[in-house]
This record gives sequence, structure tokens and C-alpha cells, in this order.
Amino acid sequence: MIPRNRSVKIVVILKNMTPRTKDDFQLDYNRTEDRITVTSMMNTVYRMHRNRMFQHYSVFNSKEEVLEHPYPDMNKEEWTRVCDLFASEEFQRRSAINKENRAKLKIVHTSGKNPESDEISPALLYKKTHTNKMACGHQKMHEKIL
Repeated sequence: MIPRNRSVKIVVILKNMTPRTKDDFQLDYNRTEDRITVTSMMNTVYRMHRNRMFQHYSVFNSKEEVLEHPYPDMNKEEWTRVCDLFASEEFQRRSAINKENRAKLKIVHTSGKNPESDEISPALLYKKTHTNKMACGHQKMHEKIL
């Protein structure tokens, strides 16, 4: 499992970079902006990885079944710790709270991974990113404006 200590994350990534990759990035870790950028990127990658593991975990009906099918490239011991995290009361409590909060959102961002913001008008971009793909009242109102 990926450690939560940020300085350890930075060291691991830097050790695994090829010399060519290091040349592409002129990072100065004494600059706050560089540290924030690297930490932010690493946190995003960590969350994506944890999300993929949770999706794999969610496919199965019981913890025993999950443990029989570990996440790819993970040994059983690591996978057991991850499963314990996903099954914990605290994780379940936070998941329920986050699910409720997402349900309360009034504007659902639906632009996807690659919005075509350079190729469409600002009004069309707003429509694409701030309306639900399903026909509903507020979407019809936006269509009248546009």
C-alpha cells in the first residue's frame, strides 16, 4: 500500500525516474509551489489507485471472496490490509457521508475527461459542464437562454 507520508512519496518517485525524465522537470523542492505541485499530483494518483482498488473490492459479495481474488500485482498480505481498511466502520461511515453529500449537489459536473473547451463557445461549454445529461427542468431553462 502507498505510504501516507508525503516526503516518502516524493523520494520514491524521484528514485524511480529515469535521468531523461528528471531533465524534463526543473523542480526546486525549496520552492513552495514545486512542493505543492508534486504533492498534489501524487495525492491525485494515490486517490485514483485507491479508487481502483475499491472498485475491485466492491465487485465481490463477501470479504472472504475478496481475499481469494487480490488486486493485480498485490501480495495477499497487502491486499488483506487494504480490505480491512475498506471494511472498517470509519471507512464505511465516511463513504456514507460522501454519498449523501454528492446527492445534495445541485450542479453535476458532466464534462468528462477531455472537454472540447477550445473548440466550442463559452455558452455551449457552460451548458455541457453544468447540466445533467438527462432532460430536466433546469436543462430546458439553459437551452432557452442559449
